[in-house]
Amino acid sequence: MSSAKVTLVHYKYKTYSNGKHPIMIRITANRKSRYMSTGYSAKPENWDEDNNRLVESRSKSRPDKIPMTNAKAINTDLELKYNEVLRVKQQVSLSDGVQSSDTIKSNASLKYKRQQISLTK
Repeated sequence: MSSAKVTLVHYKYKTYSNGKHPIMIRITANRKSRYMSTGYSAKPENWDEDNNRLVESRSKSRPDKIPMTNAKAINTDLELKYNEVLRVKQQVSLSDGVQSSDTIKSNASLKYKRQQISLTK
């Protein structure tokens, strides 16, 4: 059985009224994908498809890409959320041995909700 894959994606299948698309974490295992929202969205000209992150600065090689003012902070937060899902993926593989996209997503969602509750108390 192959290992689950976790990636950050600019989810272009959904467009908000302001023209932005959500940034999501895709978990793929056994040819089944599940998506987790990160709470962030960006326009296509702000997203770097090659590196799966927001554009932080202008580049002569990519003049069509425009950096966002707070891209560095958002990229840091996206990386933290991505790493948290990777940690949950490793914990699931150690405890159960079976990595399904549903199991990883539900465990990551539960862990994220617990963190949010503890921060508000």
